[in-house]
Amino acid sequence: MTQETPTQEHVQDYFKEAKEIKCLLLKTIINISYVKEIKYDSVSKSYVSIGGIVTFWKNREYAEITRKKCINCKECNCNG
Repeated sequence: MTQETPTQEHVQDYFKEAKEIKCLLLKTIINISYVKEIKYDSVSKSYVSIGGIVTFWKNREYAEITRKKCINCKECNCNG
């Protein structure tokens, strides 16, 4: 990791309210509700989900948060 690479804690904190993101690698919107841990992949020099399927951070760029977790689903009618 370089000085410009955020810590694992910082990346996890950045996405703690996210429900869906646009994956930096796949360029598609992915539901991350069930992602329990984000880890640093030293080969791709990025932060990914366990298994490496979802890319959260790479090359000083965070994945776009497309939907946040809902506090009151009855109010917004998002179905969770």
